[in-house]
Amino acid sequence: YSIWSRKEAYIKATGLGVSRGLDHFDVSAAPAEAHLLADRSQDRRTETWALHDLVLEPGYSGALAVDSVDATLIALTVAPGILSC
Repeated sequence: YSIWSRKEAYIKATGLGVSRGLDHFDVSAAPAEAHLLADRSQDRRTETWALHDLVLEPGYSGALAVDSVDATLIALTVAPGILSC
């Protein structure tokens, strides 16, 4: 599921949408290395993109794609019950 999450994160970040298809770009399959390998659709430069796998509860998969390799990812945890009214 990590590959699907990486692909979905990238396609949403580009604004093209899943209906555009998932076969025009490639992401890494290695569990510890989230990378955009190629995008053949619009000659996008892959080196400007960063992919990050999200650490979620067991059984869930998520990823974040951002068009900046210098972006800082900060993860916050919300205490249970803090959002309930």
